[in-house]
Amino acid sequence: HPTFDKQTGTWTLDKLTIPTDGPYRLFADFTEGGAKSAVTIYEDLNVGDMAKYQKQPIGDTKEDKTFGRYQVIVQTEPIVLQADTAAKLVYLFSDAQNGGASLTGLQPYLGAMGHAVILSENLDFIHAHAKDDKVLASRGVVEFMTTLPKEGKYKVFGQFQHDNNVFTTDF
Repeated sequence: HPTFDKQTGTWTLDKLTIPTDGPYRLFADFTEGGAKSAVTIYEDLNVGDMAKYQKQPIGDTKEDKTFGRYQVIVQTEPIVLQADTAAKLVYLFSDAQNGGASLTGLQPYLGAMGHAVILSENLDFIHAHAKDDKVLASRGVVEFMTTLPKEGKYKVFGQFQHDNNVFTTDF
């Protein structure tokens, strides 16, 4: 997330690290006065030696992964997602350091129990906020509602906070 300089009116990414050479799309997602006024802009960047770039697959379809101490399962409702139809993404968190017990102590991050950035293979961009359900979150469950605009493969990056530690998942 960028920092805002009130004197100059500019946003700055102070800690941006780009891991490999290749083409990138940098998204900036702004909102003022609620989600109805959200605006997303982007800039395409070429970083380093483009001859070194190798296209990577969007990822596997595993529904469970471990991210550091966090074991995460993602379930969808409906099970088979359809374009232009409302869908629920349910994140189930457990604590790998505590024998897989349900994770307690999830905290709001930037005003929501979670943030999800959903990208299509063509880099169509969706930003979703988790439902504000602190009872579910206290049991290690975070839900998002979204609508995927068209058929295809998507990658979901979720960002959450636990014990003042922000962590990112990808499915």
